Amino acid sequence: MKKAVISEKIQGKPLVLHSDNGSPMKAATFQVLLEKLGIQSSY
Repeated sequence: MKKAVISEKIQGKPLVLHSDNGSPMKAATFQVLLEKLGIQSSY
């Protein structure tokens, strides 16, 4: 995620990650990363 945000130069823009409700997408460390990158998650 971090590489994609940097390479696409989209940091700070309103972003929503649409994903399934799988455990990797709900993991606390992943949620923290999304928050740091300014990305809102959607299930």
